[in-house]
Amino acid sequence: MVVVVGVNGSAADVGSGGQGDGAVAVWAETKAPGEALSINSYRRSLAQEHLRDAAAPEDARTLARQNLTSLRVQLQAALEKAGLKMPPETRAYLAESVARVDETLKANMQRMAF
Repeated sequence: MVVVVGVNGSAADVGSGGQGDGAVAVWAETKAPGEALSINSYRRSLAQEHLRDAAAPEDARTLARQNLTSLRVQLQAALEKAGLKMPPETRAYLAESVARVDETLKANMQRMAF
């Protein structure tokens, strides 16, 4: 189990493929960024773990896909927000995260084709 402390100080379980509110907590900074967005390396590691765990069991695949699709929109919106100040490592991290979500969704669609 991975527990993350959210931006509001609350703890949330994001481990073992969890796709509920706790999993969303690791991406909280991207949901409504202000004028600047900086995500520290610890939070980036937790978020990357969330993406690795996105390979959900068969019975949860539809929900996992829906959550990843929503997350992709959120991450892309943060990247494209006009005037948003962001360190280069945060911008690169978000772009890499979008690419990883795309790869996961593509792999999921390829599995479903067989």
